[in-house]
Amino acid sequence: MALSAKELVKKSSGIYALPELNIKLKQKLEDPASTNQQIADIVQLDAGLSASLLKIANSAFYGFPSTISSISQAISIIGRIELADLVLGKSVIQIFSNTQIDKDMLEKHWKHSLLCGLTARLLTKSMVNPEQSADSMFVAGLLHDIGKLVIWQDLPEKSQAIFDQLDPKIPNHAFQLEKAVLGFEHAETGSELLKSWKLPQVLIESTHFHHCPEEAPQFEQASQLVSLANQLSNQWFSTEMTDEGDQQLLLSKLGLTKEQVDTALDLANDQLMEMSALFLA
Repeated sequence: MALSAKELVKKSSGIYALPELNIKLKQKLEDPASTNQQIADIVQLDAGLSASLLKIANSAFYGFPSTISSISQAISIIGRIELADLVLGKSVIQIFSNTQIDKDMLEKHWKHSLLCGLTARLLTKSMVNPEQSADSMFVAGLLHDIGKLVIWQDLPEKSQAIFDQLDPKIPNHAFQLEKAVLGFEHAETGSELLKSWKLPQVLIESTHFHHCPEEAPQFEQASQLVSLANQLSNQWFSTEMTDEGDQQLLLSKLGLTKEQVDTALDLANDQLMEMSALFLA
C-alpha cells in the first residue's frame, strides 16, 4: 500500500529534525520573562549561525543605515520573532544540505525559494493592510516547496518518473503529476513536515495551500501572497508557465497593482545574489 504524505514525513522524521538550538530558542521566545540578551545567548551557541545572522542584518535585506555589531543589538532593532524566523530559515537549509539530493538541483530549489520569499516579503510591504509581518512572509516563501525535498530524498525513483513526464508549458503540471504518481503532492508533504516541527499555523497553511489559496481555512491572504510570489519566481527562472487569469485574480484579492508587483520582483532579484551567498553558504 502506498504511503501518505503524513506517513512519509513520519517515516523520515529522524532525518529532518530541527536542531536543538531552534527548540531552545522557541522555548525562550514563549517565555514572557525572557530578555533579549538571553535570546542572544542561545543564538550565539552557534558561532557560524551568529556570524551569518549579523551579515544578514547588515545586508540590503534590511538596509539599516548603521552597522549592527551584536546579536542582542540585532534583536533590539529587527525584533525577536523576526530574528527567530531567520534562524529557522538558515537551519532548514542546513538540514537538507546533508541529504543525497543532487547539489545543483538543491541550489536551484533554494534560489527559487529565496526569490519567492524575498518577493513575498516586498509585496507584503506594499500592501495597505497585511495580516502578517514581512519577515514572516519571507519565511513562508522560503519554506513553501520544502515538501519537494522530502519527496526527492525519500522517493527518488518516483521523483524521476515525475521529472521524465514533466512539461513546463503546462501550468501546475508537476503538482498534477505528483498526485497521479504518488497519490499526494509536495504542498501536503511540506505542511506535514512543518506540523511535525510545531511551526506557526500561518507557515503550515501557506505551504499546504499555495497552489489553492482559496481553500486555506484561516490564513488565506498569506497563502495568496505565497501563491503569487511562487508564480512570479517560476516566471523569473522560466521553470513553469503560469495562468495569467489566476495571477490577475490574486492581484485583485491582495489589492496590488501590476506596477507594485514588477517593482517588488525587480528588487527581489537584485537582493537574490547577496541573500543566496548568505543563506546558502
